Amino acid sequence: MTLREHLEASGRVLFRRRSWLPAILLGVVPLAFLNHRYPMHRHDVQELWVLACMGVAFLGQLIRFVTVGHVPPRTSGRNRRNQVADSLNTDGMYSLVRNPLYLGNCLSWLGLAAVPLSPWLWISVALIFCIYHERVILAEEAFLEGKFGDTFREWAAKTPAFLPSFRGWKRPELPFSFRFALSREYVNWFAIFSGFVAFEALADSAAERYLHMDVPWAIAWGVAVAFFAGVRFLKKRTLLLTVPGRA
Repeated sequence: MTLREHLEASGRVLFRRRSWLPAILLGVVPLAFLNHRYPMHRHDVQELWVLACMGVAFLGQLIRFVTVGHVPPRTSGRNRRNQVADSLNTDGMYSLVRNPLYLGNCLSWLGLAAVPLSPWLWISVALIFCIYHERVILAEEAFLEGKFGDTFREWAAKTPAFLPSFRGWKRPELPFSFRFALSREYVNWFAIFSGFVAFEALADSAAERYLHMDVPWAIAWGVAVAFFAGVRFLKKRTLLLTVPGRA
């Protein structure tokens, strides 16, 4: 087996188990808060820092949301077992960067990982995501090249893999569907926000030396839980979030 074949094979394995990575990373997060102190010894500075990190993470989620809202059916899916692509996405966000969903993931997790002000955690997350996504992308692109041939190669030649270039912008063919994007992405939004609430509580507890959560954050998380439950009910029990042609 050549090195390329080995990397593609490992990428296919990681693709099927890509939901495990966040759980593994979150397992070591408490270590980053062991000696945590407020930046400049001020709680309000800590709050501003968390909000800044949240802005980076939510930018990543917004990239995902916009991307998913324009894609046709059976592309950019959540399939776990095998690659699926009935068509090649080359417009919208995919005209700026070949992997907008993974770009969004990286921004979200790097923003979250910055909260503890722990260099080793942030660098570790960055390196793990680079290695992980490199292999998954290699496996995905091998599949797309095999299925779409010259069409894929022409698109890949002019579209960056990970850092967007706005020179090649191409208007999306499909209109944006807020309902479809919401039905696909509400879990990610809730998970990222919950991560920030947990990290904020850990930061305060470590700095103050007792376990607690600020009331505004607790209220915000309660609202997020209610929103999550509401969207999940609409998706599972009604047809309000079902968009014809976007299944």
